[in-house]
Amino acid sequence: MPSRKSWRRSLPPLKVRSLVKSLIAALACYSRLPVPKTEWDEQSARWMLCFLPVVGLVLALFCRLLFLLAETLQLGNVFGGALLAALPVLVTGGIHLDGFLDASDAIHSWKSREEKLKIMEDPHIGGFAVIAGLVLVLLYFGAFTEVDDQIIGVVAAGYVYSRCLSALGALRIPKAKKDGMLRDTTDSTDKRAAGIVAGEAAATALVMVLLSPLYGLAAVLSGVAVYLWYRQMVLKRFGGTTGDLAGYFLCLCELVMLLAVVLTEKVSVIL
Repeated sequence: MPSRKSWRRSLPPLKVRSLVKSLIAALACYSRLPVPKTEWDEQSARWMLCFLPVVGLVLALFCRLLFLLAETLQLGNVFGGALLAALPVLVTGGIHLDGFLDASDAIHSWKSREEKLKIMEDPHIGGFAVIAGLVLVLLYFGAFTEVDDQIIGVVAAGYVYSRCLSALGALRIPKAKKDGMLRDTTDSTDKRAAGIVAGEAAATALVMVLLSPLYGLAAVLSGVAVYLWYRQMVLKRFGGTTGDLAGYFLCLCELVMLLAVVLTEKVSVIL
């Protein structure tokens, strides 16, 4: 069995060109940000999931700026909350929300594993997707109407943290299918990517706690709780994860963290 040092020497060195292509691929795939066109190949996918949190960083900056703009213009909580709730869809193009809706139809169908996977591949939207989507939007919007300057920093950082956990799940959780975009991406991903993403998650969690020990810890722990539940759920019901299920996790993780921070602030004020 080769030693750890010899295994590391066998890995290809990090190349700037590969990193740049992966960054552009991540921004092009997971956002609607204008980026240069690049050819989709194995080099583009090698580090793409490591740059998924960069999309979250862009969202965090936009969220903070939008909150500041709403305060400057003295917008009401309802209008300001609506803008903040719509921001992730505007920046990402709804790619994760689409996965959330498809996965909701499959999860609530209570059919066999094979039938659930077929439901997620069906381009038509079902009743359970509509119901789940409405609940998600209502809770998201309602929570954002309660966000203030005490917690906005942690809430914004949650976009980065949720994407770190999503990338980690994509790399660590077995795949439910032998094909698909997520399978193709992870099959081409460098072996060191999972360690890098784990480091990104730890660093982001530290930043959130430093921003606010109480609210940051609430966000971090709730995000971990959703990840652990999600991992168990997809392994039991689907035999692994898929791209749609990854989108389901991301939307749910963002919502739960947001609710956790808002409710923690409300409880702390009462106490």
